[in-house]
Amino acid sequence: MKIALTASVAAALLLAGPGAMAHASATAHIGDVSVTQDGSGANFGITFWQVSLGSFESASRVFDYSVTLHTDGLPATRTWDDSTPFACLPLHEMKCGPEATGMELVEAYLETYRDGREANPFIDYSGIFATDLFYSDAGSETVSGSFTLTATNTGLGPQSDSISLFASLWVDASEATPAVPEPGGLALGLTGLSAVLAGLRRGRRGR
Repeated sequence: MKIALTASVAAALLLAGPGAMAHASATAHIGDVSVTQDGSGANFGITFWQVSLGSFESASRVFDYSVTLHTDGLPATRTWDDSTPFACLPLHEMKCGPEATGMELVEAYLETYRDGREANPFIDYSGIFATDLFYSDAGSETVSGSFTLTATNTGLGPQSDSISLFASLWVDASEATPAVPEPGGLALGLTGLSAVLAGLRRGRRGR
């Protein structure tokens, strides 16, 4: 009986347990790549658009993007720096995360990137895209849209090339925040605990 009661109480408390840790997080999508960083750290993803064009041909493609940023506005001690993998993007033109502020923050950087050292000089691109979003207020922000890239072969004969699309995230989060039960989980926990207590009372009456 005691074992069953203990298990029931544990189950009830579990239902009332943390529904979500308070911290900063971010997600980003660009083209065919999606990146998520939940809690402190840095992350990035990359996709490519490859083109093969005849003489003076052009091709266009529409790319969608979206970013969701969240912080709870709490103090945060940075647990990573520029020596951490992915804190700086592996690009010829250096791009690193933001300076620490002592509070939670999120930065998301989306861009179309082309390394001029390896690019086909006969392929030109228009519609180059970049957006840098920094967020440190308490709450959430979502940004979305689309852009069109156009590639043009300016040379004689067929030409091929590719352009990369990066989605990059940097997050400083408060990792030591007490758990806050969600209303639904708390209600379920209280219901479970009430059932346990009711069963205990019935058991005592039957003795």
